[in-house]
Amino acid sequence: MDCALAVSGTVGLELAVAGVPHIIGYKANQITAEIVKRVVKVEYAHLANLILDKEVVPEFIQEKCTPDMLSESLSGLLDIDTAQTQTDAFNTLRKCLTTKETPANTAVEFLEVI
Repeated sequence: MDCALAVSGTVGLELAVAGVPHIIGYKANQITAEIVKRVVKVEYAHLANLILDKEVVPEFIQEKCTPDMLSESLSGLLDIDTAQTQTDAFNTLRKCLTTKETPANTAVEFLEVI
C-alpha cells in the first residue's frame, strides 16, 4: 500500500516493520487523556518513534487529531521523498529489532539481567 492511517498502538509498529509509510491518530475521552498525560512520561506515542528516539511517524494526538490535519499529513506521504524518509527510518528500526538469537535465548538473557 502507498500509505496508511493507524491508531496509536501495536499496529503502528507492524506497519513500520512492514515498511508502510503512515501516520497515527488517537483521540480519547478528555478525562482519560488528562489522566494519561499525568501518568505517562514518554515523549512519543508511536513505538517506532520511541525506539528510534525521534518522530519518524507523525503523531496526531487529542486536539491535533482532526480530519484536516490527518488528510493533509496523509497527502504528504504520497510524496516520494517524504515516504522514502520514513522507509529509510523503518530500515533502521528493523535493524534495532533484529537479533541473531532465538526468541527463547533472548528471553533467557533478559531474565538473567533482571
